[in-house]
Amino acid sequence: MNRSGAEAFARLAQQLNKARMQATGGGGGTGGGGGQNPFNNIPGGAKGFMTGGGLIAVLAVGGLAINSSIFNVDGGHRAIKYSRLHGIRSDIYPEGTHLMLPWVESPVIYDVRAKPRNIASLTGTKDLQMVNITCRVLSRPSVNDLPTIYRELGTDYDERVLPSIVNEVLKSVVAQFNASQLITQREMVSRLVRENLTRRARRFNLILDDVSITHVAFSPEFTHAVEAKQVAQQIAQRAAFLVDQAIQEKQSIIVRAQGEARSAELIGEAVRTNKGFLQLRRLEAAREIATTLAQSGNRVMLDAKSLLLNVAEDDVLNSTMSKNSKSAVPQLAKNFPTSTASPSQTFRWPGVTPESTATVRRILEENNRTCDIYEKLRFAHNHFPHSALTRYALGAPPQLLEDTWENDSSHLVSLDPHGSDREVDLSRVPDKITRDNWDDPAHLGFDGSYSRYLAFFHEEIERLSPMGTIGEYLLSPRAFQAPAQMLVRSFGGVLHPFIHIGFGLDFRDRIVLAEGLAEAAIHKAEAFSGLFPADWPKSILSSPSSPNDELVSHQWGDGSTPRLPRAGKSLLEIYGLFVSDPQLKPVDYISDTTTDNRLTAAQKEGRAEKLLELAGEWSLSDSELGDGEGGWERKVEELSVLVTLMACATGRQGHAPKVDFFLMHNLTSSIFLPAYMSNLSPPHRRLILHTYLIIVMITALSRGRPHFNTDLIMSYNPYPIAPRTGINNSKGEFLSDPSNEKTRNAWLSLVESSLYAEDSHTPKSIRSLLHHSTLYGGIPAGGFIGAEAARQLIPGICTADGSIFVRAAGMIMDVKGWCREGEKVRPWDMKPSGYDEAWEK
Repeated sequence: MNRSGAEAFARLAQQLNKARMQATGGGGGTGGGGGQNPFNNIPGGAKGFMTGGGLIAVLAVGGLAINSSIFNVDGGHRAIKYSRLHGIRSDIYPEGTHLMLPWVESPVIYDVRAKPRNIASLTGTKDLQMVNITCRVLSRPSVNDLPTIYRELGTDYDERVLPSIVNEVLKSVVAQFNASQLITQREMVSRLVRENLTRRARRFNLILDDVSITHVAFSPEFTHAVEAKQVAQQIAQRAAFLVDQAIQEKQSIIVRAQGEARSAELIGEAVRTNKGFLQLRRLEAAREIATTLAQSGNRVMLDAKSLLLNVAEDDVLNSTMSKNSKSAVPQLAKNFPTSTASPSQTFRWPGVTPESTATVRRILEENNRTCDIYEKLRFAHNHFPHSALTRYALGAPPQLLEDTWENDSSHLVSLDPHGSDREVDLSRVPDKITRDNWDDPAHLGFDGSYSRYLAFFHEEIERLSPMGTIGEYLLSPRAFQAPAQMLVRSFGGVLHPFIHIGFGLDFRDRIVLAEGLAEAAIHKAEAFSGLFPADWPKSILSSPSSPNDELVSHQWGDGSTPRLPRAGKSLLEIYGLFVSDPQLKPVDYISDTTTDNRLTAAQKEGRAEKLLELAGEWSLSDSELGDGEGGWERKVEELSVLVTLMACATGRQGHAPKVDFFLMHNLTSSIFLPAYMSNLSPPHRRLILHTYLIIVMITALSRGRPHFNTDLIMSYNPYPIAPRTGINNSKGEFLSDPSNEKTRNAWLSLVESSLYAEDSHTPKSIRSLLHHSTLYGGIPAGGFIGAEAARQLIPGICTADGSIFVRAAGMIMDVKGWCREGEKVRPWDMKPSGYDEAWEK
């Protein structure tokens, strides 16, 4: 009974008491006169009792009527009415006391406070592992939909709905991930469960305030397998540690020997330049001899010659330094760390040895401590780390690496801006770069600051770790914003900082990574000012997480089925639209202008906005950028094919092949995309790929927007063997004719010949194409992603197959010259290949 009924009965009891008190004590006897009342014969006490009883009955009936006409709604509850005449009414009754028609209407009261519930589910992962997962749901009914809930589900709505939809959503989401990804990508799993479950519950008018995964348990077999794998990894890591320790011990011996050799060089230099130094040493030696003899018990008579006072003659002073000595190490570089270069993490080729690893580390250290990031020609970057690591990765032996350093160091300049071979405005060189002033506009974009930024990033890598430094100084909000704009700066200078950082990531070398970050800091961001709007990169980082709710399946087949992107347009289709869009018509041809001027002009008259719109057609959702099949590797494949065609399929029929020097850099940078992707989260992967595509496209637009000539690249030799390397001996037992180029592996010849090219761009191009051929060389004609959709936009694209990479490599060697085999070295083509004027003789 509710409180209103209780209060009514209390008042009724009080009135009954009062009536009873009035009815007691009153007399018998009859009254005189008039007609006789039948009740007059009733004794006075009984008469009072009957009068009181009637009052009680009336009050009782009234109390019941009142109690049946009202109902209370407690705090945190809501009520609806059920009418015998009309059924469920649509009105919602809030907290408080309300009226109803007794025996016709009755209230249905709901608790609308959030109620927790734990639901466990046994489900299978993508790799068929069984996992017990518990989901905690905080749910409540939608207040405005209570009549519908009662009509369709009743009052036990949560028991009817939650177990089924929670189990279904858990199973569908977990099936999209491998067992290991449930741990490493738990945030993504939770978000997908929450989004799907909230959407499903809303169909039943339930509101989920919180959905969280509270417990994940794998099967004992899987847990045991993971433990066994960890033990095996620890054993392998220990073995690797022992190997590295041995290498470090060997390196320390080498360093000590180098130190002693350096000490001897310094002494020789002092002797050559200052005769007083030799005289000082002679006097010190004489004093030591005299002191020893004076303390001896024997007496020995020695002349000046015996006291070594003539220890050297003038001809000793004419000694010179080794012809191989490099620039002196400036004071700020004396404590620079050692190289940690190791074999490539993304693509390995036979030939790397402990000796070549030790050699490449040593020469990288020498470059790091003594040389600036620019050469004597100040527009030319110091490519030595690129050259050394590329040749090292392709199997160059130690002697070839030494020769590479000897060749490249001859045209480098001192790291110290005060060096005699430098021309720097010393008034702008900062004393020191710190965490407070690293993004000072006075230091950014100034090449004289390189040595200071290099010292700073060495310290930060030691403090934060390599990837911590990348996160702080390349991918943080402060790094994105002006004046820092470090990511944009990394794409300056024809992508050189991006490539240099990529070398550091790919070969796990801390000193090369520091060089790349310092190089980015001294490049300017103005050349790309029209491509990055005010909301960049927030608009990219916060892009939709998934193009759809379900992960698409990836079919295995013979390649006859056209391959399509999971969402949006493919890069081949986008490039086809790019070269045909009248809004993206290149500016008029100018023969003599700078690269930055071409880039700036290409962004004007609405071209930048149109280019950004077109680049946005390339879908880069989180689910498309995950690890494994169908993830970021497909996106990198699209870019690899695009830049290969851009560099090597833009020739003209009837003309000698050419390779645009600037489009070639798109190719040589693409090999480092896996090194970036494997170290980043999906949002940052999206940012890198989107920005990279924009830079590649604006570079193509500045070079005249060249069309792809797929028929031409498919006409190049698919068996490019170096000249004069055939086998003339027709005798012997052979499986096949070795003089026939079609029986030989062209890549063996291409790699070996490219190692001897002085220009590092040649082996870099060959290594990039070798990497792409290894992954995509088996793709049949028409099998590139989006080729079918681009058929009308890029004529002949469906005839191109995975042989384009080896054909392109052979064409590059033909253009540059097979120098190892005696051909003359030829330059890269500097004219923008998209313009007709660039092909005129």
